[in-house]
Amino acid sequence: MSYNLVQEINRESSTKYKIFISHASADEPLATAFVDLLEGLGIDPAQIFYSSLAEYGIPMGEDIFEYLRNELLGNKVYVIFFLSDAYYQSAACLNEMGATWILRSEYLTVLQPGFTLREIKGAVNPRKIVLDLNGDCRKSLNSFFEKLKKMFSLENISYSKWERYRDRFMGQLADKVRLEEHILL
Repeated sequence: MSYNLVQEINRESSTKYKIFISHASADEPLATAFVDLLEGLGIDPAQIFYSSLAEYGIPMGEDIFEYLRNELLGNKVYVIFFLSDAYYQSAACLNEMGATWILRSEYLTVLQPGFTLREIKGAVNPRKIVLDLNGDCRKSLNSFFEKLKKMFSLENISYSKWERYRDRFMGQLADKVRLEEHILL
């Protein structure tokens, strides 16, 4: 094995994941609640890229697309797609989806309330297990937590702490659904 290949393997295995929340600006309240969930679990804020909050987004004076490209190329990225009708209406979101596909980045598909598996289009694999926020999503969120524990070495997080943060997120999710239902009436 060549020295360069060994260096690359060592760099890859020691690189920490960075979570990229790909979302439409219209979906910011729920995506922000999700970021709060990640924070509560102890994920280092430096490992989260989320453009709707200044402390997680693109620094002042940076070119948006250059910065995003550098983040995707320079990190071991775990992309979380917050899919909704608004997501598919956003050129920027579709560009992020395409970049994720080209780079073969690991990703999780999150179906927001009112958005179904049948509506998935583009580079996201509809056969891949999703985090479906329609209805009771405790089991899906628990599976997500188990994945995060492994990816980010969160072994010191107790299950009771997780349940508290999960249930808080689910309350925010229920509030969003009630608000949307009220607006439709």
